[in-house]
Amino acid sequence: MADDSWLLNYTLEDVVADETAVPRRVALKLVKLFAEGNELAYIARYRGDAHEGMSCDQIRHSFKVFNETKELNKKVEKAIANVSTKIKSPVDLQVAVERLKGARDSADVLEVTHLYASARKTKAAIAREMGLEEVARVILQGQSVNLSRLVRSKPELKDLKTVVENVVNAMADLLNKMPETLEAVKKM
Repeated sequence: MADDSWLLNYTLEDVVADETAVPRRVALKLVKLFAEGNELAYIARYRGDAHEGMSCDQIRHSFKVFNETKELNKKVEKAIANVSTKIKSPVDLQVAVERLKGARDSADVLEVTHLYASARKTKAAIAREMGLEEVARVILQGQSVNLSRLVRSKPELKDLKTVVENVVNAMADLLNKMPETLEAVKKM
């Protein structure tokens, strides 16, 4: 299904084929019939060429998967619009959008939106405002940074201890949002 507003990293045909264990050629035909508005009974009775002998339950399940995936795409579209207004860092925005586009269910969408839905100012947000997120990224990439040069670079960074605390907060936030971290937590 070629739709301009399709955002997910996979197609309806991919999901129908995966979820219902039918060959991709059958999924292509079914998705086309569903998108054209054909009723399940019509497809089951008169379009054996398309479903290649699937049972009514299998066709019904395919239709359910088709509709759920279309709804998921709409949720992802809304979530991208929502997080785009809340995320200031282009890198974080790109990571969030990619995670949303790869979502397989509503729980995945909720997980990403909750990460960025905080209305209160977090310690990481404060560190970001001080310009320390990029310093944290550099450190996480294994490079050395002289933190003492940041002391008094902004009024809030009055001493080395404050700089270190805020860089640590920024690093913790970056680590928390890494896809590898989120996958490891899911596996626990």
